[in-house]
Amino acid sequence: MKRYWKITFLCFLSIIVIATFYIQSSLAGQNHIRVELEKVKGSEKEVTDLILYGDYVVGNIYQGLQITSEETIQLNNQSFLQRLSINRFAPMFRELMKDYKDFMRSKELNYNSFYEDKNLLAYANVKGDFNEYPESEITFDIEVFNKKPEEKKSFEVEVPEKEKYSWMHVEDVLVVDEVLKVLVRGFEKNGGEKLRVYTFQVNEKKLTGNETIVSSQSGENSWTEISLNIDYNSIQPQDYHHLIIKNTFEAQEVQENGEVLSYNGEPTLVSNEMFIYDLGNSQLKKLTVPEKVLKSVNSSIFHSTLFVYTTSATGVEVQSYDIEKDEWGEKRTFDLPQVKDSKEHPFIKLMHGKIYMIQSTQLGHTLLIGDLKTGESLYEGKLNVIKQSENHEEYRMYFNEIEILSKK
Repeated sequence: MKRYWKITFLCFLSIIVIATFYIQSSLAGQNHIRVELEKVKGSEKEVTDLILYGDYVVGNIYQGLQITSEETIQLNNQSFLQRLSINRFAPMFRELMKDYKDFMRSKELNYNSFYEDKNLLAYANVKGDFNEYPESEITFDIEVFNKKPEEKKSFEVEVPEKEKYSWMHVEDVLVVDEVLKVLVRGFEKNGGEKLRVYTFQVNEKKLTGNETIVSSQSGENSWTEISLNIDYNSIQPQDYHHLIIKNTFEAQEVQENGEVLSYNGEPTLVSNEMFIYDLGNSQLKKLTVPEKVLKSVNSSIFHSTLFVYTTSATGVEVQSYDIEKDEWGEKRTFDLPQVKDSKEHPFIKLMHGKIYMIQSTQLGHTLLIGDLKTGESLYEGKLNVIKQSENHEEYRMYFNEIEILSKK
């Protein structure tokens, strides 16, 4: 009997897989959700390449949705083979995997680890296990592919002073004249944090530069938080596309438990600074910022203009800053319809010089798109749930991301 255990196991596994497939297909048929974009005014072109990501919620059951102007994909109801296919990846990675299959093999698919222009495609990542003791081999994994002629250069370089860090990850990659620059956020074992730029000569396959851009250090009753605003949905070259915000807080009450400090009560913001960092030219510029703008971390950079937004009860206020002229421009206000529930907040994203806003109202969800430079409304529409679940419980929809299908 023992000699047949493999056949018995494979038969049992086949039954489970087939049963799961039919049960899943049945549930998918009963709970089909389709969301259509209905234009109220503006141009349909604004939503042609748009992808909305969100959750359809009934009770405590969540259904992930991927919505375009053409279709709605229920991520939970995809078959096993669909989940294994290339289509499960973000559109940009699907294009890269289709066009550069060999280059993309064995890569960690993080937007911030890739760079692409018309001549080349580059990848940089920090590889190794920081949790091992003594420290394992922590290296930079570098690969650059020249499209014409087709030539690939790959190499690994040991991370300098790796023993000081408990974690590191790549924030951005840029290639200029055979020089590869990698912006890295490093968390130190002593509680500090650093943004550093590592420079590599691609032809020579070696590390030639290592510079700290901004650093922070924690004290007994204070700490500093560094936030970095980058367009993680694009791997194309951009101008001045690094906004760094450095906020320092003090705690009113501090409790010490061995080597661990805990802070009680509401912390006080004692200093805040905002910088623009140009990775290509290695230039850091501190901004003089209006107080209301300085308290916001919601921003985007398009070409040489920084846009920062704040929300109010009636709409969104966007302040612009011309980096080349070093001056703040006119404030733009984008109206929002009345919310359905005061506990629900609109999903807002600044991207490619436009503002995208999804709001829950008494009549459903609205999608608004505006031009950040002019304040002009480009598109207003509704998100209509055409066919809901047969379960008639009240549903909710939450949106968590918007991206462009193809932005090359």
